[in-house]
Amino acid sequence: VYTGKEKKTPERGLGARVVRDLTWDLEGRNHNVYMDNFFSSTGLFLERRKKGVMCCGTTRQNRIGWPRGLRGKKVVRRRGQSKSLQCGSLLASVWFDKKQVRTQFQFRSQLVVQLISTYRGGRKWPFYSNMGEKHTKHYPVELPKRRRCRGCSKLGKTKTTLIGCDRCKIGLCLKCFKPYHLDLDGEPDV
Repeated sequence: VYTGKEKKTPERGLGARVVRDLTWDLEGRNHNVYMDNFFSSTGLFLERRKKGVMCCGTTRQNRIGWPRGLRGKKVVRRRGQSKSLQCGSLLASVWFDKKQVRTQFQFRSQLVVQLISTYRGGRKWPFYSNMGEKHTKHYPVELPKRRRCRGCSKLGKTKTTLIGCDRCKIGLCLKCFKPYHLDLDGEPDV
């Protein structure tokens, strides 16, 4: 609870002082403290971490210590996008919902490893190849008019076709359709 300023002089770091005053009895107990952007700052998070209090909260981008790589309005633009930077146990991230949301939080790396090991029982994680929509749904379709085959053109041949890729909107003969979309490793080339 805020009880007013302590001195008659203008106070700098009021939010940090309030958090310190409210969390002094939690020191050394590894508790988590959640706060909004008025109280949170990188310096406060690091200071509280040394005292055994973990912090998490939204953050303003103009705070001292906020990473330059996460400043600005164009860091993330589309809904669901995110960008994160880590320094030691402190993670700063920006994600976009209806507007950009900036958060900072701390974690104990030993706890993360322990939780993952417990969850999986020490077994390896399975590898799933998750190709995004960019690399799927390429179907050969009949075009309304003849077009030059893009695959043959790459090889220096001139060939026209009535078949093309529905997603790429280009002309491709059946012989060139698969090689055009796959490189030598079998990975999508689009």
